[in-house]
Amino acid sequence: MPTWRAEADYDLSGVSLVYASVNRGYKPGGVNGDNGQVVVPPTFEPETNTAFEVGAKNRFLGQALTLNLTAFYYLYKNMQYIEDDPRPFDSGIANIPDVHAYGAELEAAYVNPDGRLRLSGQVSFQRGRVVGPYATLDSTVVNRVENAGPPSPCASGGRFFNTACWDLVVAAATNIEGRSPPAMPSVSAQFTAAYRFDALGGALTPQVQFVWRGSEWARIFNEPSLDRVPGYGVVNLNLDYRPSGSALSVALTATNLFNIAGVNSQYTDPFGTGQTSRQYIAPRQVIVTLGYAF
Repeated sequence: MPTWRAEADYDLSGVSLVYASVNRGYKPGGVNGDNGQVVVPPTFEPETNTAFEVGAKNRFLGQALTLNLTAFYYLYKNMQYIEDDPRPFDSGIANIPDVHAYGAELEAAYVNPDGRLRLSGQVSFQRGRVVGPYATLDSTVVNRVENAGPPSPCASGGRFFNTACWDLVVAAATNIEGRSPPAMPSVSAQFTAAYRFDALGGALTPQVQFVWRGSEWARIFNEPSLDRVPGYGVVNLNLDYRPSGSALSVALTATNLFNIAGVNSQYTDPFGTGQTSRQYIAPRQVIVTLGYAF
């Protein structure tokens, strides 16, 4: 399937431009195989994303201030995801027919006339939802059904061979209509400020940066007790020194200055283990870099 992009720009003035674009992205389908699974299909469909975007790019204050605005709307068809199956160890890839995502982004940057002060910032807002009814198996619900004791048909190892157990699992499928896609922070932002001083026989530039990653869902099921990944903010510092007339430079960087335990990713019930694990961002790090320009 071909991918493509079309864009139209209109220059309102020498410092302002508006644009609109549409493009198509593509992820190929594939094969799960036929291993006796009950609901996981033997093959899965290609995923496409039709992305609509409108925006404006502007420069003000004699080119010192840049201000860009963007709004977007994405139409996913046959979004691929990992689907559980009533038969143990038979999960595979399946397709959610329709998922919509939308949002907006504001980006700004300022450099003062002498080039010493630099300010920049970016804020993004995004939302998404599954459009239309679609039932799929939540592995945590599957575990509860399959691990039930007598008189459940899943007892005494029935989950491995008893079709009555598999019917109970299928009946427990969750309708995810209206749920939000995973790994989509509601708000993300970044702000940076730097100023260059003439000091110590050269240029000394301290910089402070704040990065915010908003809360998001870890799974398409949006279960608050299992899937809510909290937001976090980190502060990074950098101090750059370049002696005048020298090819040497030195930089001191401190990332995650306050040692925030931000969650980078979260997985619930990977491979049927019945556990939830979290991967955290890197802890506080201090790095010294020496440079030489040839």
